[in-house]
Amino acid sequence: SKGVPMRQADKSPCDVPELAPDLEAWRSHKRNGLIRGQELHHWAGRVMAAEPKAFVEEFIGHLAQSSPPDHDALHKEVTTLMEVAAKAGRPEIVEAVIQAA
Repeated sequence: SKGVPMRQADKSPCDVPELAPDLEAWRSHKRNGLIRGQELHHWAGRVMAAEPKAFVEEFIGHLAQSSPPDHDALHKEVTTLMEVAAKAGRPEIVEAVIQAA
């Protein structure tokens, strides 16, 4: 039978800073490449709910690294991020997205 690798069991909670599960899942998922449209909206909402302080850095950084194909695509993705922040009632994050973009 397959068991849990001992390495995981041996880790103490102090070994790694605690990340919100949604932020950790996002970081793992974004390694697959450019995330756009509804998928971006989905992940932005999850991270906003779990870890709003990380929102701007995570998503603007993702767009900068993955470079959407054209200006219109970038504009649409930034608008998605602003909408998620606005719906969460976080005008300071909307403003931070505008400044970072």
